[in-house]
Amino acid sequence: MESGNVEKGIKGVSLLLGLAWFDMVYGMVPDYMHGLLLGVTKTNPSLMFSLSNSSKPYFVRKNIKSADKILTNMKPTDQISRSPRKLEKNLHYFKASELQIYLQHLGLLVEGSYLLLSDKITEHDLQRADHILSEFYREFGNLYVTNNSTLNLHNVGCHLTTYVRKFEPLWAWSCFQFQDMNGSILDSVHGTGDVCLQIMWMVQAQKRLSLDASYISKPVFKTFVEEMTDTSRKTVTVNIELRTVYRKSSF
Repeated sequence: MESGNVEKGIKGVSLLLGLAWFDMVYGMVPDYMHGLLLGVTKTNPSLMFSLSNSSKPYFVRKNIKSADKILTNMKPTDQISRSPRKLEKNLHYFKASELQIYLQHLGLLVEGSYLLLSDKITEHDLQRADHILSEFYREFGNLYVTNNSTLNLHNVGCHLTTYVRKFEPLWAWSCFQFQDMNGSILDSVHGTGDVCLQIMWMVQAQKRLSLDASYISKPVFKTFVEEMTDTSRKTVTVNIELRTVYRKSSF
């Protein structure tokens, strides 16, 4: 603030500090989608298969074809929205929903993430998750050199459990839902001019069609219009040991 210069990436005081009821610490959550999946989970295979790390002990690109064969032979459950694809030529373009699959190769991160994604989390679960994610963070530096320890890794290893204590499971406040909505908004744009007007017109048209659907006499037409204009998120039903668990889909 005194020098007016950027110091170690810090450019100054955030304008958000001027908001009386905004907490700068708890108001900035380490998101599950971007921080854990696209951040930490994507970092591991990137380090292991990137040609720039050919001299490192953790470089295993020579085995990438074997890894791809295993991946493409996988038969994921319906909860995995994208089928596995080859690491070779595709790793850079992997989506967050695809990177959930690779958690199984990272034992500590898998268990910690699983506990923090549960529908019901006990105090023992939180303590266990905090311990093993801290262990994952510590071992990461030993395996991949400390300079590969990113802010996302720090947040996952040191702070993720704290935010789950305050805001409930990771899935309850991830950016998957917002990302989906971004896709819906983009679908409303069909030209380069006056994008905001196009979006507003589409929203208004959907609302008007939803209202008009109630006056349609023929059930088949009415159902068609209602389904086409329904913007609510779908629900996935999962049967587990004769129990049915209802939970909003994140994909």
